[in-house]
Amino acid sequence: MMITDRTINEKRTLFIGAHCDDIVISSAVTISKKPENSYVITISDGSLDLDVYPIIEAGKIFYTSQEWAKERLKEDLRAMRHLGLDLENYSNFHIKDQRFYENISQIVGGIDHVIREKNIGQLVTHEFPQPHPDHEIACIASHIAAKINDIPVYEYSMYTMDGNGDFFFRSFDDDVSKEIYSHKITSVESVLKLKALKAYETQPFWVEQGMKKMEESFSKVDRDVTVLTDSLPYIEDIKTISPMEVRNILEKYLRGMMQK
Repeated sequence: MMITDRTINEKRTLFIGAHCDDIVISSAVTISKKPENSYVITISDGSLDLDVYPIIEAGKIFYTSQEWAKERLKEDLRAMRHLGLDLENYSNFHIKDQRFYENISQIVGGIDHVIREKNIGQLVTHEFPQPHPDHEIACIASHIAAKINDIPVYEYSMYTMDGNGDFFFRSFDDDVSKEIYSHKITSVESVLKLKALKAYETQPFWVEQGMKKMEESFSKVDRDVTVLTDSLPYIEDIKTISPMEVRNILEKYLRGMMQK
């Protein structure tokens, strides 16, 4: 069922993004329409364990992971202000980029805490599957926390890559979508979205890519999280944690959920 006549966040809605800018790319206009009902979690603070420093972006030099993370968080907060979000309703979990798989328990626990503390009625997160492992872990953790609290989950479409390595935004899978909220961004709304995206001065590429998404859509999905982990080949590729270890973490939370 396609719903186009109202916004998804008519009740308290928690928007979850893996990285600073994911929420603005996917949901900027929707949040701006009902900021009083919107709550945001950005899981990563942008820091990296990789040997990439110093980083030079936006005319600034960042010598450490801490300096980079501080700037990325500042950009995220600036973007949220543009959308009218009360910053009391914003959380950042300070998980390093590309290390989500090591912190599934912490991520689920953090989402669960916000749901309970803020009396959240529904959750919005990344769709599955994704080309980025952090996005997939964010999706899995979101579904676990939602099941613990018996609230529905909506997924937003994000980018994927074609055979040539070019980015594009994917359509939802009709086989798993129960209902879809969809809104085509107007010319006036696009000005607001661009203003929020430009808050991410260190991410000019994603500002450009984000403005290619001129529709905000959310698909209601009920996923079996124990099945999702069978689709995580990158876990083995990076040779840090096995799929069985991931499943054990998920099953721990599912057991806890059933005992509540």
